[in-house]
Amino acid sequence: MYLVRLPSSHRIRWLFLHSDPRWQGCPFQVEAEVDYSDESMESADPDACEMSRYVLAQSRSDPRRYRRFIRNGAQMGSDYQPLPGAAFAMSCWLVYADSRRNRSIFIQDRRQA
Repeated sequence: MYLVRLPSSHRIRWLFLHSDPRWQGCPFQVEAEVDYSDESMESADPDACEMSRYVLAQSRSDPRRYRRFIRNGAQMGSDYQPLPGAAFAMSCWLVYADSRRNRSIFIQDRRQA
């Protein structure tokens, strides 16, 4: 996977992508060949979609390994250190860029109404 570290002005700070975003016009720093796992994908909890319930952590022993934990789920363990900000995984940069563009259009429309 690829990791895009987004600015603090973005709601999502850590964007994990399946395809290389540099080929799709991503203007931000990209880290290739990272390992990402998500505890929510292993959970049967119906509330697992709420972003505030998560914490992203990075492995101390392998800095290219990241895991998103449910705050009230499994223990993080001593090998992981929590990171600030929200994390999300998507297929590609274009999907993220389109969602940002559509969100800003939606906000402008609401202001004009």
